Amino acid sequence: MNKNEGNRSRCGFTLVELVVVIAIIGILAVIIVPQLLNWVHKAQKKADIVSAKMIGTATAALITEDDEAYRSFYSPQSWTPRFYAKGSDGQVESYQCYIVGKLDGCTSKDGNKARPCKPQEWQPGEAGRSPLTGGNQVYFCQKLTEENMVRGGEKRGRNKDNYVMIPVRYRGAEDSPNTEATGGDRWLIVYRKNDPEKIEVWLADSSKLYSCQPVFRLWPDPDANFK
Repeated sequence: MNKNEGNRSRCGFTLVELVVVIAIIGILAVIIVPQLLNWVHKAQKKADIVSAKMIGTATAALITEDDEAYRSFYSPQSWTPRFYAKGSDGQVESYQCYIVGKLDGCTSKDGNKARPCKPQEWQPGEAGRSPLTGGNQVYFCQKLTEENMVRGGEKRGRNKDNYVMIPVRYRGAEDSPNTEATGGDRWLIVYRKNDPEKIEVWLADSSKLYSCQPVFRLWPDPDANFK
């Protein structure tokens, strides 16, 4: 047997070596993939917290500078769902809020184009334009949209119905104090019933509780389970 034939006989991997390599790759995947997903989720949450701060800051500026927007924002309502948030001390807070405005944060519930999102402008909360419950948050929501104070979203396709003004990056509901929520896909601007000066921005589940099931508080004090 010549040298070339001997070299050819020793090249390549044996079946045992291939099995070992595949096993090592599988073990690494089990270790690395969850960590990578954790990093991705943390980055998404940070992005949502930044967006919530932008929404809250724009809201405060608008009602400070525009008297009519202030009156519209605090227009009386009677419907106040209960919100649950975990504070930095680990305790779960429970309080009622008035929902002033809402905005879809994705093109569909699952992030695909299964259904078009609602018009990409701030809409009054469910009680915000109802003659039965009182309240008239229409002007505030229109100004928040018209003033271009809160924009910078993403455009998905050429169809204007697929434009997302402020995308919701993290859509999970794991560890949410609001146990009925299945995932956040909508922004809410609210203020507390017993302390109206406390304005907050929340992620909500559009498929629950009149399309406004709260999931996580993001501003000004993000839910401890969302960080």
